[in-house]
Amino acid sequence: MPRLKFTDRAIENLPKSDKRIDYWDTEITGFCVRSMPSGRKSWAIKTRDGFQSLGTYPLISVKVARTEARRLFSRQVLGLDTAKTEKPPGDTMSALWQEYTNRANGGERNNRVSIGKLYVLPKFKDIPITNIKSSDIDTLVRSLSNKQRTGTAVKRHLHGAFQLARVLNLFPEDKINPASLVKGYPYKPRIRFLSDSELVSFANQLKNTRFQLLHTELIKLLFLTGARIGELLTAEWNMIDSENPALILHKHKTDKLGVKRIELGQYAYDFINSLPRFAVNNYIFYGQGGIGHLTNTKRPFQSIRKLANVNHFTIHDIRRTFASVCLHDGLTSDEIGILLGHRDISTTGIYAISDIKHRQSLISRAETSMVTRLGL
Repeated sequence: MPRLKFTDRAIENLPKSDKRIDYWDTEITGFCVRSMPSGRKSWAIKTRDGFQSLGTYPLISVKVARTEARRLFSRQVLGLDTAKTEKPPGDTMSALWQEYTNRANGGERNNRVSIGKLYVLPKFKDIPITNIKSSDIDTLVRSLSNKQRTGTAVKRHLHGAFQLARVLNLFPEDKINPASLVKGYPYKPRIRFLSDSELVSFANQLKNTRFQLLHTELIKLLFLTGARIGELLTAEWNMIDSENPALILHKHKTDKLGVKRIELGQYAYDFINSLPRFAVNNYIFYGQGGIGHLTNTKRPFQSIRKLANVNHFTIHDIRRTFASVCLHDGLTSDEIGILLGHRDISTTGIYAISDIKHRQSLISRAETSMVTRLGL
């Protein structure tokens, strides 16, 4: 019985064979990956009653499979044999979708509830999952041609539900996932930014005192800098460059470029320094009770958006709005890319990155225009 330390690289590089080979984990006894002659790799644990499937790789990652294996073995140690004490869901899509929904939290759970209620269950509710064919799923996805993002999401969630059915031994191990044979729609980036009138309406709602101060101030700073929300949420006071106003990030989405500067105009710099501080918390936008950084930003943003009567607008669209304002005021694509920290810019733009004075002049122009539009 070959033993192996399970990592993504190790699983991907498993040699092909003309027969099934079980590779056993060096960390968890009884946990294995089964390499099939077809090239398919599936996770399993060995129990008192035989092997129990945990799904296939890479749809079920090494980390997820190992976590599930530990959970199931822990139940056995405690005398809670999953095969006897956990009642599996029924074999209809309705029962499976309920289990699929219960295994998610927060926004992802809400997405699964919505997709199931509006699209999956009206078509497949009482049908046994083994009777659902790829053609049935394809018909459903094609019926959403006027909602292509939704159609692709339905296909993705059905694929996840059938993978769960495999884990629960409700779907044959040797039968292909019917959703995997269905093509989703090609990705089309959604471009959305605010008009001048929408900016004014949005800015007026930011003055509404019903919202927590740090939430509204965070949104204002997103408009003034074009930064990603994660970059500002995790920003700390010691990251501020006071000499040439900027936030200095050492960990960010474009790590390959090393340290990233989020340039601050004079208004944004003074704005940050006027924010309240929490004595034992170094985050600029600190969390409730001074614990960690600010969280739950989506709900207040959506409330402000609705009050401003701005539709189909996300937090990341603030970044697009910042770029649109910069473009309208005469900044080139390279100059906008410098301020946004884009990875792909031309050679001319690369030279300009290291010119701090040039960067400061760019953010000053962009900030002046945005402050005027927001009426700050």
